[in-house]
Amino acid sequence: MTLEDFYKLTINTKLIYQDKKYRVAVLEELFEGNFVGIMPEDPQEYSLRSWNLICDECKLAHGFIRVVINNCHGGFGISPLAFEELIKKGWTTTEFNEEGYAKDKEADIIKDSRGHINKYNKDFGYCCYFNKWDYSSPELRTNKDLIEIIEKLGEKANSSCSKLKIIEIPDNVDWRIAEYDGLEWVCESHCSWS
Repeated sequence: MTLEDFYKLTINTKLIYQDKKYRVAVLEELFEGNFVGIMPEDPQEYSLRSWNLICDECKLAHGFIRVVINNCHGGFGISPLAFEELIKKGWTTTEFNEEGYAKDKEADIIKDSRGHINKYNKDFGYCCYFNKWDYSSPELRTNKDLIEIIEKLGEKANSSCSKLKIIEIPDNVDWRIAEYDGLEWVCESHCSWS
C-alpha cells in the first residue's frame, strides 16, 4: 500500500479510523509488517499514534483547507465582538436603506441599529450581518480573517444560536455545506433530482 492509497482510504471513510484492528492491519500493510520505532505494550495505541502521524503527512502532501461550520442546532452566525474584530481588520460596513436593502452592495458587513437589540448585542447598540456573501458560501466559510478571529476568540465568537467549529477537508474536493435545523456538516457536491 502506498501513501497515496492510504490517503484515499482515509478520505473515503471515518470508520477505518475508529476500527483499531483494521487500523493495525492497514499500518502493517503500509509498513510491510515493520513498525518504525519502539513498539509499546499496546500495539493498537501505537497504531493510533502512527495513524495520526501518517494522516498529518497526507495533509501536508495533498493539502487541506479549513472550513467554519456551526456545530449545534440553531444556525451559523458570529457574535457582535467577532464582527467588531473583522471591522478592525478592514472589513467594510454599510447600513440598510429605507427599503431594507444594503446602501453599499459591495460592503462586507451591514450594521443595523434600527432594532433587534438583545442581551447579546446590547453593549454594541446594533446588529451585524454579512452582506456580500451567502452565509453558507465557501468564500465566507474559508475566509482567513474569519478563521483567525474564531480561533482567537474561542466561544466568544459564537452568536446566540451557534457553536462554531473549524474543520479540515481535502483541497481537491468539490464541497458544500449541508445542514439540518442549523446543525451543519461539509459534504461533497453531487447531482440530485426531484
